[in-house]
Amino acid sequence: MAPGAHIAVYKVCWLNGCYSSDILAAMDVAIRDGVDILSLSLGGFPIPLFDDSIAIGSFRAVEHGISVVCAAGNNGPIQSSVANEAPWIATIGASTLDRRFPGIVQMGNGKYLYGESMYPGNHLMRAGKALELVYVTGENSGSEYCFRGSLPRPMVRGKIVVCDRGVNGRAEVKW
Repeated sequence: MAPGAHIAVYKVCWLNGCYSSDILAAMDVAIRDGVDILSLSLGGFPIPLFDDSIAIGSFRAVEHGISVVCAAGNNGPIQSSVANEAPWIATIGASTLDRRFPGIVQMGNGKYLYGESMYPGNHLMRAGKALELVYVTGENSGSEYCFRGSLPRPMVRGKIVVCDRGVNGRAEVKW
């Protein structure tokens, strides 16, 4: 994802809180260190930009060509609860969805395997043939999570591969 990337970590929070002076000082040091991206997992309640140390420090960082990514906060779901909403900040948050996306596979023995899938098509059914379902495990290779390079091509080519849900991002596996 980011070959040759280096990580710089700056401590801004303490047992009794995160202070604006520490946040701004860390951003100044990051600018001097020449970082390319600032990622701040900090987010309180929204406050006016002129009082917001993250907005002020991130504006200075953006002036130096640094991309700034911040947490949206944890105060929802109430109106106007998003933090770090300055237009120069990429504000990232998580959400829930009131829907399901069922993925149903009919097995060769007639039984059904139920799961979740964002795959909308059915080209596997149009192939006109049953496909083998495989689950590959190996000695600490990460194959059960379908990590890139962990699945032996001859074992998975042309088959439906089952992957454990866990630390791997959701992505289509092509062989």
